[in-house]
Amino acid sequence: MTNPQNQTNISPPAQPPPNNLPPQNSKQPNFKILITLGIVVVIIILLILGSFVFLSRQEQRTPDSLETNINPSPTGVSSPTLSPEEALRAPELYPEFAWEEVDASDSSSLLSEGKYQAPFSVGSSLVIITVSGKEWIYKETVSSDKREMLKSGFNEYYQKQLNKLGWDINAIEYKNKKIQGPSADGPTGSLKGYIKIAGEKMRLIAVNYYYTSTFLSPTRLFACPCEMSFSIFVSDIFSTSELEK
Repeated sequence: MTNPQNQTNISPPAQPPPNNLPPQNSKQPNFKILITLGIVVVIIILLILGSFVFLSRQEQRTPDSLETNINPSPTGVSSPTLSPEEALRAPELYPEFAWEEVDASDSSSLLSEGKYQAPFSVGSSLVIITVSGKEWIYKETVSSDKREMLKSGFNEYYQKQLNKLGWDINAIEYKNKKIQGPSADGPTGSLKGYIKIAGEKMRLIAVNYYYTSTFLSPTRLFACPCEMSFSIFVSDIFSTSELEK
């Protein structure tokens, strides 16, 4: 018989601890990437919708802009949204000349006792309107070549500036009548009357030049050297009711 005290307790061998955890499922979705992709898609959709709305509004504005270009305000008659002082603003004096304000005693002035007797054509009638205002003059003794150069620069400047501001040298329509300012041309000079009407107010700008020879010759009456005179008259603003007198 076997001695129980000599028996050895034999236990099953211990299992070694697992060396590695089971691998995670590599197919599990990454939620951060999905969220980012969703945000990008939403932004793209918003950009497309915004572009569509912008183009739609531009198409709605196009007819208005075309209408504005096709139907400009008539020359010589200003927009009613401006005050008469703003609408009848005169351009700056021609910067190439050293202008002087005309003295009342200057015989070359258009003014008589500080006023200009301006002949206006109103319909088929000639109306003389006495207007007050200011006149500036510039004089220079010139040769024939320089005379033409000064005339050209002077006329081009005022034609461009006055047309840009809506003034007109030609007859304009006002209350079913043709209105035209004073105008005269001759071999030794020119006067052009630009007018503009704003509501019931109007203004006249007279652009004038003339020359006189500094020597007498029966064969060359208008020869140079000669004294060239340029003048600008800007009337005060006056009522259009003066045209009806």
